[in-house]
Amino acid sequence: MKTRTCNPYRTLLILSLVAVLGCGSTGSTDNDASVGTDSSTGTDATNSEVYTPNSYYSLTITLPHGDEMVFERDLTGDTTAFSFGSTHYPQGVIGFAINDIMYNPDYAEMELNFGIIQGSPDYPVQTPGPAKYGFSADPPSFKFSIDNVTYRSSVEGATGKIIVANWGNSPGQIFSGMVEGTLVQDTTNELKEELGITGSFYFTLPPTQ
Repeated sequence: MKTRTCNPYRTLLILSLVAVLGCGSTGSTDNDASVGTDSSTGTDATNSEVYTPNSYYSLTITLPHGDEMVFERDLTGDTTAFSFGSTHYPQGVIGFAINDIMYNPDYAEMELNFGIIQGSPDYPVQTPGPAKYGFSADPPSFKFSIDNVTYRSSVEGATGKIIVANWGNSPGQIFSGMVEGTLVQDTTNELKEELGITGSFYFTLPPTQ
């Protein structure tokens, strides 16, 4: 069974990321900062009557039994999904994460955590710029929960990468890229289920908290 949530902005997301990635190096490796460029502005709408989302993502998951689910999410104006600022850090240190909770077609939760993006001597930056970041125990990291099971990129055995094409650390700047790989169930059980993921994201950084 395949369940799809439609979103008319998928094409816009793909085109914007293709344009950005096309400017990067095709030979980059994990944590190679040549994937894209820093961005300080979003894309201006050419027609004020046409709605243009400024924060959205597309995600396809492959469940352990083989079924696929597609999530097309517009987070424009959502004040609860973004964590951007120094709430959990000392003053001057800034972190960035997205946590999106969905109830249709099923309850699910997506978390994309970039960790510290503006640091200090005691709190080093964890996502320093455009690059390919392999899954590891540290941010950037990806979590997805569905059917009362949580899967993480930080669990041993997870494989994949988070590609940051556009990077920023100030309100109004763009954070965009792609994610793909296999997450592993977060459990103490010896047998752990796996979840396949592939997707892309485009976020406009909100005011700091």
